[in-house]
Parts: sequence; C-alpha cells; structure tokens
Amino acid sequence: MEQKAVDDLIRLSLVDREMRKPAQDRGIGGLERKRAALRHRLPGPLLAVYDSLDRAGRHPPVAAVVRDACSGCNLALPPQLQNEVLGQREMRTCPYCRRLLHASAKPSAPPHA
Repeated sequence: MEQKAVDDLIRLSLVDREMRKPAQDRGIGGLERKRAALRHRLPGPLLAVYDSLDRAGRHPPVAAVVRDACSGCNLALPPQLQNEVLGQREMRTCPYCRRLLHASAKPSAPPHA
C-alpha cells in the first residue's frame, strides 16, 4: 500500500471526526472541500471499506498499531498481521473490530509554502 494513500486515509478520518463536532465548535467552510478532495484521491475499494466502517459506527474507521495492538479496540494483534501492517506491504483490517490498520507513525505533513 502506498504511504500517500495511508496518509490520506488518516487525514480523511481526522476530517470526518472534526465534521461530527457541533457546528459552533468547527470551521464549516473548508472541511467539506478538504473531505471531498481526500475522498477523490483514495482508491475506490479502500474508500468503500472506509465508508462501510463509518456507517457501522466504527469511529474512527482507521486505527494505528500501537504496542502490538489495534488502537481502535485495544486487542493484541497476531504477529504476522503486525508485520504486514508495520512493513506497509498492504492495508489490512483488525480481525476483531475490522478497522483499517496502519503503522503508528503520524502521516507525513504536507510541505508549507
């Protein structure tokens, strides 16, 4: 899985979380545009899984692998799955909560102009 897609998925999850806040607590203006741009950049199958998790109430739909466990449900992950996620060979889901897993490193920040 390309790191850019993982970063976009994490950013989309953060934007969606911000959009769930009451209107007075968030800036409405650019969030919809930012969300639409991120969704456009993600591959269709990955976006379908993300949307399915979101509809099922898995918030956030994306979880980091932290200390050998899914940060969404806090259950220990099998070692082979940990290696696949941390090696960024492919996007995988948690076998317990079904959230999309990523390595715990923060997404790379876009360069400032």
